[in-house]
Amino acid sequence: PDDLEPTLIPNFEMGYSFSGGLQYNAGRHLSIEVNSGFMKSTRWYFDYSDANEPAFNYLYFEITTPDTSEYVVIEQGENEMHLSNFWVGIAPRYYFRPASRVNPYAFLGINVNWTTRTFIDREYEAYEKLGRADDIEEQHDLKNWFHDHTGWGLLAGGGVEILVNDYLGFFAQVSYHFIPLKENAFIHEDKYAEFHAIQMQLGTRISFLKSKAREKQRLKISLLMFQALWVKKCSKPETWKREFCLRVNVWG
Repeated sequence: PDDLEPTLIPNFEMGYSFSGGLQYNAGRHLSIEVNSGFMKSTRWYFDYSDANEPAFNYLYFEITTPDTSEYVVIEQGENEMHLSNFWVGIAPRYYFRPASRVNPYAFLGINVNWTTRTFIDREYEAYEKLGRADDIEEQHDLKNWFHDHTGWGLLAGGGVEILVNDYLGFFAQVSYHFIPLKENAFIHEDKYAEFHAIQMQLGTRISFLKSKAREKQRLKISLLMFQALWVKKCSKPETWKREFCLRVNVWG
């Protein structure tokens, strides 16, 4: 298209994610985790209105009566676009106060990512429903802006574990996910943008199977409860979604 105002990646809104991993304690402070996860944003939004005009999404559409002499809207809505990313990686994790019940930690890892974009053309579906599929010459231009992408990325963050006893604890964690997307993944080169995401997690950690060799070495199983996320434009009315993740951590 001649007019390429909106960018693709930065206009995806908040979504949800879950992850899991196998963690091995190499010492009192250092552990190594092999992890994988999935994240998804279920809405893309770009305000395409001019100044002093009501806001509307670039994906918004209207269908009017076939009679061009009178402008009557008979169908309206928004197309949908989702962004998904699945990753597998490894991340060293450093604990600052392993002997304390309040134990902050930080981690930095590298991963391989599979990033996909899904476009749902609700406008074309509406035309088909009205029996007027021939009236729409081509589907939305955003449909073909991005190819599926495979590439490396970085995952960094930190958090704190709070132990209630030897078996039960709570934790909070924030992480930053960066993927340098390849330019050839974008149909239009001037729409290139890198992938940036912030993940916030709260949850409980349950420890069991203590090692006979060392009392503090044990197999842990952690239940991660990710933040409730406001997801708009779902198949159902707007709802709160909560996502859960099960992580098994092996401490040696």
